[in-house]
Amino acid sequence: MKRENFKTIKDLIDIFLDQNGLREGLLSVDIIKSFHKNIGLTLSQSIINVKYSKGNIFCKVESSVLRNELFMSRESIKNKINSDLGEEYVKHIIIK
Repeated sequence: MKRENFKTIKDLIDIFLDQNGLREGLLSVDIIKSFHKNIGLTLSQSIINVKYSKGNIFCKVESSVLRNELFMSRESIKNKINSDLGEEYVKHIIIK
């Protein structure tokens, strides 16, 4: 018996993610992980909250000195995140 209508596990997982609306959530997790990886341990520990929504990363920093450092390097961080992911998902990094 020959199977003609077969799909790979990757295709099945992609279909499942699309049907259940989970792709955006997984993308958000990948973006936040890449953000923390690219800013380093010191800055990562001082960040209170990070969210990704519609091309923007929102982060709240408790130290004004580290906030300024993050503000000055936000463009390079954005470029590193987009190169890690292979596509331009992050348009702006907003620091509060």
